[in-house]
Amino acid sequence: KFIIFIFYYKAYQYAAKNYDKARVSFEKLLALAEEPDPEICLRLALIEINQNQYEKAYDLLMYTVQHMEIALAWTCLGVCCMRMGDFTEAEASFSQANEMDKWDATTWGYCGVLCGKMNRRVEGEQAVIWATKLKLRDYRLIQELLELFDESAQGEETRSCLNELRNIQKEECHDPLESDLLIENNQEESQDQKIEEEEEDI
Repeated sequence: KFIIFIFYYKAYQYAAKNYDKARVSFEKLLALAEEPDPEICLRLALIEINQNQYEKAYDLLMYTVQHMEIALAWTCLGVCCMRMGDFTEAEASFSQANEMDKWDATTWGYCGVLCGKMNRRVEGEQAVIWATKLKLRDYRLIQELLELFDESAQGEETRSCLNELRNIQKEECHDPLESDLLIENNQEESQDQKIEEEEEDI
């Protein structure tokens, strides 16, 4: 009965976005179980990703994908790999997620980010087009796509999609998979890179 109580209570905390308390509840539930519940591992991984704790989320997701067939887990695993710099594993994870659900806008959005980081612009633009057509509504992810492709997009359809994404308001979007702090960190890194390039030119 106590385990059942924790299950429903932690679900309430998660829905209420009380992530710190939900994390504690999930961890307690995993500790009490004889075998880890992959669904709980996934929910805990989502909290870790939202807090930009990618290494912790990675371990949970590796267990999840071995015990559950769910596209979201593969997308999240791809995000973790990408943020940790393993682009090859990230691409394999996103491909697996797309095979399981090719209509997920968030997965296509992250495919676009990955291609942009790998300087595969043509594939990246195609991913942006698909993400837009499938009504991407992760505001943080939209901002990252605009940062990567807004000035370099070649295709007319891509530019049209970017304009559509630019006009999406935050209020129209669901909660982002990752924290908004990631945008600030990316912007700081981009600014530092520009300063370094300017100093080299001097």
